[in-house]
Amino acid sequence: MTVASRGRQAGGVLARLACVVLLAAAVSAVLEGVLAAHLASQAVLREARARVGADAGMLAGVSSAEDPWAAVSEALDDVTARPDVLAAWLVDSAGTVRRSGAAGAAGAADPGAWDGRTLDAASQEVVEAVITDGTPRIAPLHPATGPAGADPRSGALSLVVPVQVAGEQMALLEALDPGPPARRAADLRHALLLVIALGGAATVPMALAFGGRRLAAGYRRVARAAGTDDLTRLGNRRALHAELAGAVAEARRSGRPLSVALLEVGGLDAVRDATGRRRADALLVGVAGVLARGREGDLAFRVGGDGFAVVMPGTPTGDAAEAAEALCRRIAEQTGPLTATAGVCTLDDRCPDVETLLIGADAALLEAKHRAAGSGRALPGAVPVPSGRGLSEPDEEVWDIRLLIDGDPTHG
Repeated sequence: MTVASRGRQAGGVLARLACVVLLAAAVSAVLEGVLAAHLASQAVLREARARVGADAGMLAGVSSAEDPWAAVSEALDDVTARPDVLAAWLVDSAGTVRRSGAAGAAGAADPGAWDGRTLDAASQEVVEAVITDGTPRIAPLHPATGPAGADPRSGALSLVVPVQVAGEQMALLEALDPGPPARRAADLRHALLLVIALGGAATVPMALAFGGRRLAAGYRRVARAAGTDDLTRLGNRRALHAELAGAVAEARRSGRPLSVALLEVGGLDAVRDATGRRRADALLVGVAGVLARGREGDLAFRVGGDGFAVVMPGTPTGDAAEAAEALCRRIAEQTGPLTATAGVCTLDDRCPDVETLLIGADAALLEAKHRAAGSGRALPGAVPVPSGRGLSEPDEEVWDIRLLIDGDPTHG
């Protein structure tokens, strides 16, 4: 007979705690993944802005040549010759394309074919803002839809940066192929997510390595102490209710019987008066030893000063009564001058839960005490002890547990 289930309960709480930690790590990983995707996209956008800014610097540099516009046109052709550039325009503050790159991926075959065209209103607004405050921006529409009416690649990244050409403040508008930036963003995002996933997987081991095991061991000690009687080291009343609730649920699932025995130790007052409290405590520890060495699978608890309980899974009424009688005999033999009286109740329709099981066992214990004392006094409400639930022979009358709850047989 053991009370190892208290350790299992503590382990179950720790397992739930570990699940909570893992769930928190998973939620954090998702949020970090969203943040990582945003940061990756921002990193790619910064890279694109830097490249377009470098192109604008180049255009500003070549515009100081003897024939600035010819140099600018040639530089724009070089820009659009790059595989990642779909189109490039040099636009003035009125939204007019002053120069455009030739033979780019957008399909401009004739140099200067787009020169003189006007951007759509939305792109003009962006260009004017960039020229006014000098801050690079993303164009809301693909630039080719304005000046050329071409059918550009969808999803292009359109950037507008300020540039000064031949002493005039303008804007360079480039449409970049979304493929390379998207691939770079995806690679960066995957790398960040891999780091986050590895960190999340290492959360529990790292927590255990950095004091988590000590914390878990401390929790187990506290959990065991909360459910353990200080003197006898048996489970206490709290542990009894928790264990009995689990046993009732298991009995209902499996259809196996379940019995509970309540035992009351007699003679403690006489021992205390004759030899002192320490001797009485020592005898109570002996009683606990007798109960702990009972049948395999039974669970013993101390529920009061001289009260004990034994939960008997898989045990019908008759077997439970015999087991309780055997425990009472061994207590008298091994811890004399103490004696013990027991009452048994079995799970059924009239005792369907923890509370009614304990009420029934207490009623049977009271009847056993009365009969042992030879008083013959009836139970409150003149309700006989239920058949087969006490340690005496079954009565013919049927016992109703509802009368012991509130005195009303119509209750429930």
